[in-house]
Amino acid sequence: MAKKPFKMGSDQIARIVGTVGSPLIVIAELLKNAVDASASIIDIFYNTEEKSIIVENDHKGFSIEEIESLSMPGLSSKKTGSNLINEHGLFLTGSKGLGLLSVFLLCNEAEIYTTTGDRDIYKITLDKLNGTVEYSLVNQKSERLFTQVLLKNVNSEVIDFLSSESEVRKLRHICTNLYKQGNIFFPKITLHINGQNPQEINFACDFPPMLYDVHFNYQKNDCKLHFLCISPNKTINNTEVEISRFGLTDLQAIMLSHYEIKETIPTRTNGLMLQDFTTVPSFEGRILVYEKNLAGAQLKTYGAGVNIYVNDFALYNYLAEENDWLELADYSQRKKVTRLKPHNVFGFVNFPNFNENREKLQISNERADFIQDLTFNKLMYLLKGVVMFVTFNIDVADKNPKYKINNDNCQPSTEQGDSVDTQNDSQTSDINHKFPDKTNHEETGNIDINFYAPENAYKPGYPIRKHLDFTNEEGQSINKLKGNNNLSNKIYNIVFELSKLDLQTHRYSIACLYRTLIECSTKYISVHHPEKIDFIENRLGTTVITALNYLGNNTNKDMSSKEIQEWRDIIGKQKLIDTLNNYIHNESPVDAFLLQETWNSMKGYIMACLHTP
Repeated sequence: MAKKPFKMGSDQIARIVGTVGSPLIVIAELLKNAVDASASIIDIFYNTEEKSIIVENDHKGFSIEEIESLSMPGLSSKKTGSNLINEHGLFLTGSKGLGLLSVFLLCNEAEIYTTTGDRDIYKITLDKLNGTVEYSLVNQKSERLFTQVLLKNVNSEVIDFLSSESEVRKLRHICTNLYKQGNIFFPKITLHINGQNPQEINFACDFPPMLYDVHFNYQKNDCKLHFLCISPNKTINNTEVEISRFGLTDLQAIMLSHYEIKETIPTRTNGLMLQDFTTVPSFEGRILVYEKNLAGAQLKTYGAGVNIYVNDFALYNYLAEENDWLELADYSQRKKVTRLKPHNVFGFVNFPNFNENREKLQISNERADFIQDLTFNKLMYLLKGVVMFVTFNIDVADKNPKYKINNDNCQPSTEQGDSVDTQNDSQTSDINHKFPDKTNHEETGNIDINFYAPENAYKPGYPIRKHLDFTNEEGQSINKLKGNNNLSNKIYNIVFELSKLDLQTHRYSIACLYRTLIECSTKYISVHHPEKIDFIENRLGTTVITALNYLGNNTNKDMSSKEIQEWRDIIGKQKLIDTLNNYIHNESPVDAFLLQETWNSMKGYIMACLHTP
C-alpha cells in the first residue's frame, strides 16, 4: 500500500473544482477517460439509495506509472509526442490530466478499481479532505479487463438531477454518433438508473427529408471554407462552393455568382471587421433545416439542437436546448420569411484532431466552453457571419424570389402557418372556391351543391400515416366498451371518429379528439380506482401523472417501467397536454409529425387505462 499527497495545494484544487459548471461535466470527463482508454463498452450507474455513481468500462486500466502519477493533477502524457489517438483511431479528448480531479465536485472520496495489462487489480482511493491518493494491489486476478470509478456519498439531489430527462437528453448527444453513424468508432454507453431497465445512450435516427441539408468544413492550412447546400428545390444550386474571402462584399459576390441571389440580408455578425483567420482551427459541420410543421419529431423528442463538439465530444454549454448560440431567433425577428428558427434547425460543429497544446483557441478548465478571446470571435464570425449568412439568404430567396435574378421564373416555397411578408395578401385574395364533383355529393347524400369546400393547403414534405389508429387486437378491447355507460360509449365513438379522419386533412380535429381521448381514458381508470387516482378537472396533466404512478406501482400490469417512463416524459417533459391545448385555444399550427410520433407511445397508455378491471 502506498499513500501520496496531491502535488497541488488544497486551495488550487478547490479553485479548479469550483470552475466545473455542472455535475454532468464530471460524468463527461469520466466518459472521456474511458474513450481515450479505447473502451468498447461503458456503463453508468446512478443509485440514489446508495448515494453512489459508478462509471465502468471494459478496457485495460491504468499502468503502474499512471497510478503513481495520479498524485500530480495537471500532468498528462496525452497529446505528447506521437500519443495522439486511441486504439480505435479516435483523437484523444483530454490532455490536462484534470478529469479525475473533477469528481471532487460531487464527492469527497472516490474509489477506482482497475486492471493492469497482466490482469492484476489495483484499488485507488482519492481523498479530497486529506488531499491524498492511496493505492494498493488487490490480492486476486481479474478474468476481464476493466476500470471502475466509484463516487461515494454523492448528494441524492445531485443524482436526481443527473437522472432528470433534461440531463439524460444532453447525455444522448455527448458525441457525434447521431450525425456520424458508422463513420467513427464510439463505445456503446448504457445508463442504469436506480435498478430500472437500462437505457442505451448512443442516440441515432434516420433523418426525414428536409428543406436544406447544409455541409461545411474549414481547413486551417489554407483558410478556405467549403459550403454545400442540398435541397429538394431544384432552383437551388446544390454544388459545393469554396470561400476564401470572408468580407460582406465578397460573400455577396458569391451569393450572386453561385446562387443567383442579387439582394442579401446581413446577419448582425457581418458588421464585425475581422481579418486574418489563420488562428482558427479546422472544423466541420452539418446543419439540418426542416419545415415548421415537419420539424423532425424524433430530433425534437430527444433534445437535438445545434451542438459543438471537440474531437467528437460535446462541450457542455452547447448541449442546453435553450442556448440559441447561432442567434436563430434574431433571424425570424428581423425577417419573417425565414424558416431558420431554433425549433426546426438541428446539426453540429466539430473540431477534429483538435490539440489544445498547439491551438490558439483554448477550452476552459471546466470543459464547458471555449475561452472567449479574439480567436473565438473569429470562429463565431465564420460560423454565424459566413455559414449562417449563406444559409439564411438561400432560405430568404427561396421564399421570396424578388431577391433572385430572373425572379419571374421562380416559384416561392411556402409553408403552412408561416408568414411570407408582402405575399400573404395576394395569396389570400387568390384563393379559389372549389366545389366537390357530382360523385362526392351522391356519396354524402342529397346536399346543396352550392357550398364552400376550400382546398387543403397542407402539403406535407414527408409521408405521414393516414390515421391515428389501433390494432385489431386493441380494437377488440375497445369494442367491449359499447353500451356499458356514457363514458365508455364516448370513448368508443372518439376512437371511431379518429379512425375515419385523415391526418393530412383533419389535423386540428384529430388534435382535439386526441386530447379528449387521453382525458376520457384517464377518467375511466380514475372511476375504477377513485381511492388511488383523484381526477382533477382542468388539471389533466397532473391527473395523468397520478395515473402513471398507479400503473407503475401496480405490479399486476403487463407493462415495463421503460414504457411508463416514456409516457411520463411525454406528459411531463414534452408537455403534450399543453401542446394539444395550444392547438385548440391558440394560433399554433398543428405539428402532424408530433401527433403521429407521440401517438405511437401514448396509445399504449390509453389501452393501459382501458384494461383496468
